Amino acid sequence: MGHSSISITLNIYTHVLDKKMDEELQKFGSAKTQEREAYAGLDVKKVKITALSHC
Repeated sequence: MGHSSISITLNIYTHVLDKKMDEELQKFGSAKTQEREAYAGLDVKKVKITALSHC
């Protein structure tokens, strides 16, 4: 049992996928904000140089 046309299928599932993508992007944004806050006091250039010197 399926939809009568591919356009009906795409219209239904694209809407669902768009909503899910928005939810995941919000989670990602929240995680990035937390990460940014955790490293707010660090000197980024110094951290990058230290990380590269261990490669």
